[in-house]
Amino acid sequence: MVENDSGYRIKRFRTDRGSEYANLAIQELLTESGIRWEPSVPYTPSQNSKAERVNRTLMERVRAMLLDSNLPKGMWAELINTAAYLKNRSPASSQDKTPFELWNEQRPNLSNLRIIGSIAYAHTPNQGRKKLDKRSQKYFLVGYEGSSIYRL
Repeated sequence: MVENDSGYRIKRFRTDRGSEYANLAIQELLTESGIRWEPSVPYTPSQNSKAERVNRTLMERVRAMLLDSNLPKGMWAELINTAAYLKNRSPASSQDKTPFELWNEQRPNLSNLRIIGSIAYAHTPNQGRKKLDKRSQKYFLVGYEGSSIYRL
């Protein structure tokens, strides 16, 4: 997907030696694709300091969203996706553009942004209800899926 979207070829795949990448299926895929796997030394997050800093920043944003929205802690995985979505649409200090702009070569549309944890109503289609049933279901907003779909 990255190669198709960017037009660039992936040459190296760097990881922290996580077990999710140290399996035969992934190794075969990387070998067949001509991609070199570059795992870091075990238990040395300093070798991957940039990624570790991004992870820390995302978790700080998740903590802030949890505290502000009163959503249960079990929603952290949804909120980390939301934090990444928002980070990619926020200006980077080293660039004049957002990561979204650098990747897509266009400014992001931010008109869909809403307050995380706010009440949202999802329409129930006619096929999913009877004549006198509610036409919508009450949910809480937890994130975004593209520019026109909300995660409830």
